[in-house]
Amino acid sequence: MRILGIDPGTRVAGYGLIDKDTNTNQVTIFDAGIFTMNSKDSIGVRLADFMDKVNELILVHEPDTIGIEQPFVGKNVKSAFAIGESRGVVLICAAKHAIPVAEYSPKQVRSTVVGHGSATKEQVAKMLKMQFPNLIEGLELDATDAIAVALCHMYLV
Repeated sequence: MRILGIDPGTRVAGYGLIDKDTNTNQVTIFDAGIFTMNSKDSIGVRLADFMDKVNELILVHEPDTIGIEQPFVGKNVKSAFAIGESRGVVLICAAKHAIPVAEYSPKQVRSTVVGHGSATKEQVAKMLKMQFPNLIEGLELDATDAIAVALCHMYLV
């Protein structure tokens, strides 16, 4: 099973791709990184750029399913709305390719991967490094968050 995890954003978005061998239950992280959109561009241009990047990722890696992080509203409602817009892009891309999507709260992702929902991005990255020693050193936190979303999806499906 191939799972694409997405940590959405309108300036920076993370992605992580994992494979789970259904015979051995071995999990492999085989691609992860970030998409950077030009913050000087309008929101529409950034979302179109993000859509192109997500579509390309789907075409190249052909995931069976996608896990996506829900926005955390907290104190910055404007930021939550922007993340919601980028989530919409992922949902549209998935629908165009007939790929099922599951959504997880940041607390649910962190609780599943680290063991407690109040874990920081740095703690998530540290836990992933412990579980997957070959994980690329220096991987951006948005990418490790996306891997965590993919793993959460794998554990909960």
